[in-house]
Amino acid sequence: MKSIKNKVFLLLFLLSTMFVPVAFALGKRVWTFDYKKLNLPEYGNPLGRDKWETMGAYDKPNPYYKIQFTPDNKILISFLEHRYQPQLGSKAQPEKIVALLLSREKGELIRRVEWPIVNDFEKQARFGPRIYPLPSGGYVATINGHLQALDSSFSVIHDRVLDTSESVYNITVPLSGKFFILGQSSDRRKRISEIINSVTFETIERFDVPYSGIADIWEERLLSESYIDSDGIREIRFFEKQIGASQWNHLVSVQQMTYAEAKFIYNGAIVVSDPPYRKDFWFMIEDGRKSDPVSKGFIELKPSRNAQIVANKATHTSAFRRFFDLFEKESIEAYDLSTQQVLLETKKYTDMVDYAISPDGDSIILITKHKIELYNVHSKNDKKK
Repeated sequence: MKSIKNKVFLLLFLLSTMFVPVAFALGKRVWTFDYKKLNLPEYGNPLGRDKWETMGAYDKPNPYYKIQFTPDNKILISFLEHRYQPQLGSKAQPEKIVALLLSREKGELIRRVEWPIVNDFEKQARFGPRIYPLPSGGYVATINGHLQALDSSFSVIHDRVLDTSESVYNITVPLSGKFFILGQSSDRRKRISEIINSVTFETIERFDVPYSGIADIWEERLLSESYIDSDGIREIRFFEKQIGASQWNHLVSVQQMTYAEAKFIYNGAIVVSDPPYRKDFWFMIEDGRKSDPVSKGFIELKPSRNAQIVANKATHTSAFRRFFDLFEKESIEAYDLSTQQVLLETKKYTDMVDYAISPDGDSIILITKHKIELYNVHSKNDKKK
């Protein structure tokens, strides 16, 4: 009886602290709309195809939504549309990859493109709807076991067949330059990285070193990371070199991180965080030197293409949510790297799926399991100043 009273007392205390005013003002949404406006499939769980076809409306499959900005500030949403039978006796809908291009100003639909899935759906789901805008215009994608370069109207310019029998492929598109990275892995040890010219579609370099890979690329600078485990301690080493050079230059080595995520930012500097384990620090590498760690809790860093502003997913787990074992909340911060100040924080969500920051750093777009929302990082008054 006493334990119940204690829990009730704690609940009342937590509720009383939920409405304390906060010092940080949340950003205002420019526009928001639900999935119905664009006829998007409902978000659900990644169940097996045979299983969910016989289940109800609440067991919809996962569309694997991905949201991005193009270099000219348009919004790209890509997803997988599954086959299901809406009503008994009706024809099953086809499985396909879908890409939507929206305007940033009002979220108006500019273009919708669809590709029917001709291979096994489960195999395509391993790739997800991987369509990426290229810095020089157009797109690169993995569709039906093919690596393809697409022009601005999504027509195929170059095509290459991939060996998807055992390997999984990832594409890394840089913030700047004409090259991109095609990563291939069959297990944790075997990782192959190809540097591909997006104009000619030729492989310029091939990197095949155990427990290593190309993390990012900036113009013609390659950034690699290597993992070394010794006596239970993991060390991560970062190297860089110019495309075509034979020598890799060692930048820094770090032992506090488990799986580092290293990315170039708008000026060619490097930001390193540890997203899978949510460490509460990050650091920069600039001119070959490592900065002091910053305790900011970067979890999933996304830099803007042309500004010193990055977007970061922050988690919020209150005592109330821990007490009742509830899902943690997430918000997106727009963060100024030069001043180390948060410029904007979105509202907190429990169903966030993906987010992106615009090339100019002025907008953050996010998609939840029900809505798509756009925030302005700078107000009109800020821009006038």
